[in-house]
Amino acid sequence: MNLKHYGDTLILNNGRQIRMPAEVKKAVSVENFIAVLLRVPEGMVSNDNIIFFSERNPEKRWKSADPYPDETDSPFVNIEESGHKITAYTWIGERITIEPATGKILNRRETK
Repeated sequence: MNLKHYGDTLILNNGRQIRMPAEVKKAVSVENFIAVLLRVPEGMVSNDNIIFFSERNPEKRWKSADPYPDETDSPFVNIEESGHKITAYTWIGERITIEPATGKILNRRETK
């Protein structure tokens, strides 16, 4: 389920508002976790721009693993709930499955 957001503020289903470290591009809920895709400011390289947290404890957060640790500039551009996982898409055209409980990349596939 997509969650409402404006600017850097995410609105949970219970109405609670949570500030994120950058502008929220999209947020989805999967099981008891929330995945938040952050907009990467122009001129910055940030390939770990998905933040995860538990609905029960939104103060404790973790990031997605960086799919390109060699500093390739290809941030995540979209996320969606896919069963019990998050499917994320990168700027260079990879579809990556992420475990929301850890942020760990489970598999990846080129889409272009």
